[in-house]
Amino acid sequence: MGDRTLPEWMNKLQEEHVRKSILEDDLPYLEFGGTVIYSQERHDCSFLSEDLRSGLASGSAVGFDLEWPPSFTKGKTKKVAVVQLCASEEKCYLFHISSMSGFPPGLKGFLEDENIKKVGVGIEGDKWKLLSDYDIKLKNIVELSDLANKTLRCGEKWSLDGLVKHLLKKQLFKDKLVRCSHWDDFGLTEDQKRYAATDAYVSRYKQLGDSKELKEQLVDDLSQTVASLRCVLLNASKPFDPSDEEAKTKPENRDQSHSQSEEDAGRHTQRECVMSLDISEYELQMLEQQARHEQLEEECILAFQVTAAFSCSVLYHIPQPVPEQIKHLKMFFGHHSFKPVQWKVIHSVLTERRDNLVVMATGYGKSLCFQFPPVYCQNVSVVISPLIALMEDQVLHLQMSNIPACFLGSAQTKNLYEEVKRGHFRVVYMTPEFCSGNIPLLAQLDRTVGLSLVAVDEAHCISQWGHDFRSAYRDLWKLKKNLPGVPILALTATASPSIREDIVKSLHLINPLITCTSFDRPNLYLDVNRKSGDVIQDLKQFLIKKKGGGFEFEGSAIVYCPSKKEAERVTAVLCKLDIPCGVYHAGLSIKRRRETQHQFMRDEIQCVVATVAFGMGINKSDIRKVIHYGAPKEMESYYQEIGRAGRDGMPSACHVLWVPGDMALNRFILNQSKSERFRDYKMDMMAKMEKYLNSTKCRRKLILCHFEDKRLRKVTSGIMGSSDCCDNCRSGEDPEVVLQDFGSCAYQLMKAIRAMDERFGITAPILFLRGSTSQRVPDRFRTHSLFGIGRETSETWWKALSRELVAEKYLMETTGHNKFATLCKLTPKGRSWLSTAEDERHRRLLLQPNRDLFSRVFEGTLCPCEIQLQVLNLKHSCFLFLKSNWVISEGRTAVYVSGNNSQYQFFSLFVLFLQSELYGKLVSERQKLAGLRDIPPALLATNKILLDMAKSRPCSISSLKQVDGVSEAKAAMLTPLIEVILTFCQTHGLQVLLNTEHKSSLKSILSKVADARSLPMAAVESHLLQAQKMGCAVDTDRAGLSASIYNTIRKSIASPPVSSDPSDFKAIRSRVPEDVSTFLLRLALYELQREASSTAHHEISWIEPLVCFPTATLNSSRAVY
Repeated sequence: MGDRTLPEWMNKLQEEHVRKSILEDDLPYLEFGGTVIYSQERHDCSFLSEDLRSGLASGSAVGFDLEWPPSFTKGKTKKVAVVQLCASEEKCYLFHISSMSGFPPGLKGFLEDENIKKVGVGIEGDKWKLLSDYDIKLKNIVELSDLANKTLRCGEKWSLDGLVKHLLKKQLFKDKLVRCSHWDDFGLTEDQKRYAATDAYVSRYKQLGDSKELKEQLVDDLSQTVASLRCVLLNASKPFDPSDEEAKTKPENRDQSHSQSEEDAGRHTQRECVMSLDISEYELQMLEQQARHEQLEEECILAFQVTAAFSCSVLYHIPQPVPEQIKHLKMFFGHHSFKPVQWKVIHSVLTERRDNLVVMATGYGKSLCFQFPPVYCQNVSVVISPLIALMEDQVLHLQMSNIPACFLGSAQTKNLYEEVKRGHFRVVYMTPEFCSGNIPLLAQLDRTVGLSLVAVDEAHCISQWGHDFRSAYRDLWKLKKNLPGVPILALTATASPSIREDIVKSLHLINPLITCTSFDRPNLYLDVNRKSGDVIQDLKQFLIKKKGGGFEFEGSAIVYCPSKKEAERVTAVLCKLDIPCGVYHAGLSIKRRRETQHQFMRDEIQCVVATVAFGMGINKSDIRKVIHYGAPKEMESYYQEIGRAGRDGMPSACHVLWVPGDMALNRFILNQSKSERFRDYKMDMMAKMEKYLNSTKCRRKLILCHFEDKRLRKVTSGIMGSSDCCDNCRSGEDPEVVLQDFGSCAYQLMKAIRAMDERFGITAPILFLRGSTSQRVPDRFRTHSLFGIGRETSETWWKALSRELVAEKYLMETTGHNKFATLCKLTPKGRSWLSTAEDERHRRLLLQPNRDLFSRVFEGTLCPCEIQLQVLNLKHSCFLFLKSNWVISEGRTAVYVSGNNSQYQFFSLFVLFLQSELYGKLVSERQKLAGLRDIPPALLATNKILLDMAKSRPCSISSLKQVDGVSEAKAAMLTPLIEVILTFCQTHGLQVLLNTEHKSSLKSILSKVADARSLPMAAVESHLLQAQKMGCAVDTDRAGLSASIYNTIRKSIASPPVSSDPSDFKAIRSRVPEDVSTFLLRLALYELQREASSTAHHEISWIEPLVCFPTATLNSSRAVY
């Protein structure tokens, strides 16, 4: 920052001529407490820039700066060294451009984006530097110093440092060498650190400027500061009088005052800055008013964001599918439309022939991205997958939809190879090992038949940092070398940014389109508890009693165990409870494992107890519970494993039962690794997992934060904090628990470890602090001053503190001379803190307390296992859902359904009974049909398809095809189900083929907006409601509120017992037909409110109704399906 113009009194080069204010001597530092993302990779930089841009609304501002720190390479002249972007108080991006082969295109697009303001100090010069060095036209910049000088009427140019001191009474932390607690993660020298985060505080100024507290105190505080500075620097004997300042601003006195100022400035050079502080209270009030106006403007912009999406095409830059493509989609795959992200990938393959990296959450529909192109183009797609069982299931699924598919392996016949070469199959599956040895076969297929693409499924296996690393995947780079014109499509459901980068590099992808959907799975309930060691006691909470006696799970379940021995033990216990279950681990024969999987897929057994060897090859959509009986090793594998639950979109639950000893075992295993880099990486991943298990914050938020992408974290807004999210949200704990100071105890523990020469595990120092007489504490340490100093604190608490210090990298566990011995040592970070903490005034260490460190009493909160549901006492009570348009609650006394004549008819609760009974008959019939064909029932029809059939009750093959997910081939197979529906409806007098056209069209419009913005449907609906409430122009018809629905709602409100009382939401809900969602109901109520308020002669006292879903208090994990 030395090349920038600073006020003379702040210029260190003229320090001897400077007289600083005594008020500045003890100014606190304004520190950046967020996360710094530092990148030296071009692709990573482009990806992060695009991700940042996609998360900013038009008109947003980011802090911007360029720095030229000391060069990485001695003697070489560098161009731009570090480009810095700071969009919030939580994250700052640093891109080291000079270490890259060229300027990242994603960052170039960001800087030239006219819709985003670049705010900083001295960036006018940076603009020309970028233009001359890289031909970057930096657009829409805001020179903060010019803006401040103009607003504050300063006499000279201010730096950001001066502004912070003047306005916030703080000084930037840049005067220190290190300004961030995370610098240990970056390979920077001290000189490089000095320049790395200079201007990351623009948003801090904006945030404080908008805060309510600062607005209230801004005038008084700054007026007092001006008065104090005037008195101190001018030795003024007369206190500052605001009336004098007002007098100066009068027209008759302005010229005289200005002339006097110039005269004083010429007489006293050291007073140049003093004149720049002459700001009146009126000007400060204007600044405050402007801040309020800007805040209101930002709120309006947020409300208009979703509204604007309805006035233009969501995917304006991608042409919509042609009718022929939609026809193929419905005919072979049973869907009426593509999801926007699916179409984005498919279009890039079909039209642009472009490489793709696709990261999609489980259940979103990855497989369609590589199955549709060959079906539409009548050529071949090659799919590389890691597991034979998974490939066999997908081949069977395609064959049932009349799509020719096969699996190639070493055991296949010669005739099959000939059929492949002739182009008989549309989708050809193979393992990575087979692919590496048969690339000439792929080249021949491309020449003769034509390859649509080569898909690498479960692509996270390619990364050595991933949780399922498979070395054969590393050889797949040969595909791009031998098939340069064929698009490579890499797909995975879980990959952090570092793994995504590794995938792109390893496969040699060329300018890939990187697509990431939300990692959120809103239908999964997350729960963590401690295990007692008694398997029956631990697992019985997840079981329900059967009518005839005994226990069972609520649907299919997987129990993951950390070892083969533990898996066998848990299986034996469940078998004693008469629960049909099987065991699966690497110690069993292939035949035994395949038999267990076969039984599980066909619902012959209800539960599989397995090690992590089981899971990636499972394509069962109706798994209701995933239980980890032992701590998972890392976040990515945990996310992959819980991804087996609820693939059909129905509510499911994921539980972890663990003890801290699980982590100790995991660390011991990792310490045996010879690769220090690999071991450190895995240790970091394990520390994140332990934080997740101990945290009192929202668990969903913690999982999503692991993937770092700001845009992907936002999607939790629809469910986070609700009782359907996780155990912490259900218990009502504050998600933002205040950090606590553990400095004193951490100092004692680290001193004890150092006093014992770091030659013991963590237990010995704790026994030493507690004054234990155990033989594990050598006699020579018993006379130490620290011996017994922590006896008032329990051993459990000390161990919890040690785990937290390990997670925060103050301590580390290593292997001693004996590989079975684990030693606890101080890290460099711990040594540095301990050295500073020798001074008691600096003995401060803020940590997020976990459950053992910060015990809380959860009163009035039911554990998920304690919630018992009584729904009609049916065997197949399947209609208890948590989605607004699916809810049928036991608390509901009546429900409406629509008939062919569009007239709503009133039915009693008995209709629910009939729908449940019909669903049960459809399940039984599906089981028979699947048994006859020897296929998994879910492959024939998922539970969701059966639910839709029970609700809409199709009576012919043509109407059956209208059910989403039913292709032409499957419609023919499901014909017996139509007979079941007709017979049932005739017996009970029910109507058939209920109208679902309007609902599907509404879902289509809203889903386009939701997918384009990576938001859940609930968030989009919430934004539209906010916009409507604020008076924005919302196209209610496109939002789904048609005239007929609106009139129906109006009539329901006008008639008794509601009688035009909009506050009685429960009564309104009971009168409105059930297939009108709560979103449409609220939209109509706001529209009625708007109409009422626009009528001058008639005012309504409006009370906003509380929306409480009838099932809001129910645990999703206990719903009956």
